[in-house]
Formats: sequence, C-alpha cells, structure tokens
Amino acid sequence: MARPLEVDWQDDEKTLYACYKQATDPQDRTRLQALWLLRQGRTGKEVAGIVGVHPTTVGRWVDWYRQGGLEKVLVHRHGGSGGK
Repeated sequence: MARPLEVDWQDDEKTLYACYKQATDPQDRTRLQALWLLRQGRTGKEVAGIVGVHPTTVGRWVDWYRQGGLEKVLVHRHGGSGGK
C-alpha cells in the first residue's frame, strides 16, 4: 500500500482548495487539484488516478512545490509550441 507523500506544506488545505476552484487555466486547475488532494492525505498514485496523469508527474509537481511553493508549480507550462 502506498503512503502519502511527505511535504512541508506552505499552504493549508482550505487555501489550496480556494486556489483550485478559482483557477481558470486547465493546467493550473489540474495541478492545484492534485496538491489539494495530496494535502488531504491521499497518496501520489491515488491522486494521479483522480486527475488523470502519471504518478511521476504528480511527483514532479510536488518537487516544484517544495522548491518554490504554488508560484513555482504554476510558472511551469506544458507544451505551447502550437504544432504546425
């Protein structure tokens, strides 16, 4: 059985939930939802299944959070090349 990730949280559960609900960008919403669920004590694998990403991705978001809080998590962008 997986164990919850250990994170030195800078934000409480209520703050993370409020940020998640207010976010309009889909990438931000997914990341904030994941952090909120982790803050509730869910495992990384469980959260990954809920938000639809690989557990490694959730771990990457947690690493960013550890490095610089929500600001660091939200500054990263996925994609953006615009294709052809």
